Amino acid sequence: LLDKEINSYTDQSIDERESTIVTNDFLLSESELLKSKPVLFPAGVMETPIVSVTSEILKNDARKKGWYASVFVSPTHNGIHVAKIPNGMPRRHSRDLLNKREGGKFTLDYGGRVGYMLNENWSLETGLSLKKRTFDVEHKAEVYHRGANERMNSNGDFENEYQADLNTSFGGIEADIAVTREADMPLVENSTIDLDLVTRHEMELLTIPLLVVYRNKLSEDFNFLAKGGLSTSFLEKESPELVSANSNKEGVSLRNTLLKDKPSTVKKNLASVQFGLGLEYELTDRITVSVEPTISKSIKPVFSFRDLKAYPLVASVNVGANYYF
Repeated sequence: LLDKEINSYTDQSIDERESTIVTNDFLLSESELLKSKPVLFPAGVMETPIVSVTSEILKNDARKKGWYASVFVSPTHNGIHVAKIPNGMPRRHSRDLLNKREGGKFTLDYGGRVGYMLNENWSLETGLSLKKRTFDVEHKAEVYHRGANERMNSNGDFENEYQADLNTSFGGIEADIAVTREADMPLVENSTIDLDLVTRHEMELLTIPLLVVYRNKLSEDFNFLAKGGLSTSFLEKESPELVSANSNKEGVSLRNTLLKDKPSTVKKNLASVQFGLGLEYELTDRITVSVEPTISKSIKPVFSFRDLKAYPLVASVNVGANYYF
C-alpha cells in the first residue's frame, strides 16, 4: 500500500498535486507508517520519498542518547617537563639534572573506551589503555684518573673501575663504570676523564580516564569533538638500561658499564589532566571513525628532589573506531 501511494504521488503532474496523503510522525518504524494518522500536505512539499526521509531521521536520532564503545591506537611522543626553580632558591641541587639532555621517544598506545550520550552534544567517557613511556637521557660524567687502582687485562691494557650516580628525571641510578686505557697512552695522576653515557628509561602504565565530551555537527557526515578531564595511571613495569657509553679522551674507552638498580623514588600511580580536539566521520548510522590530537600533563611530579620536580608531558593522536548502540 505504501509503495502504491508513493508511486501514485510521483506519477502525478504538478497540477494534479493539490493534496497528497503522508504521515505526520516520521519517528515511527516503516511498518508503523501504514498505521499512523494521515494528514494533507500542500502540493509540491514532498519531493523526497517517505522511506528515505524516515531513515535519515532515524539515523540522526541514533546518537542523541545512549551507550557507545570505541577502540583506538595512539602514536605518542613522550616528554618530561622539569619545573623551574623559584627565584632565590639555591641552584646547586639542580646542576646535575640540568647539565644533561633528555628526550622522549615515540611509542604506540592502545586501548578501549565506553561512553554515554547525555544528549546529542554532551557525553561522559571512560576506558582503559596500555601506555608505554620511553625516555633517553644523555649524561655528562667526570671521573679522576687513579693510577694506583689500575690493573692490567689480558690484552696488555690498563683498567680502572668507578662508581657513579646517574641522575635522571626519575631519580638517580647507581652504575659501575669500567674504564680501559691503552698501555701506550699515559695519563697524569688525578687528571679528569670525561664520559658520555646514555641511559634509557622505559615504563608501562595502565591508564583510566574520566572525560567530558562535546560534539557539534559540522556537516552531514562530520562532527567536531572536544574532550577534557582527568586520568589516573598505574605503573606496571619500570626498567632503566644503558644504551651507550663513550669517552672523549684519546686512548681511553669504556669496556663495561653496569646499572645496579632502578630508582625507587618513582611514584607508582599518577594523576594527569588532558585535553583534546578532533573530528568524527560517520560511516553508517551507528559506526564512526575519529581522529583526536590530545595533550596531557601530570598534576603532581613523577619524581621530586628538593627544588626539582619532573612532570611527564605527553602529546598523542588517538585514531579510533566507535559504535553507537
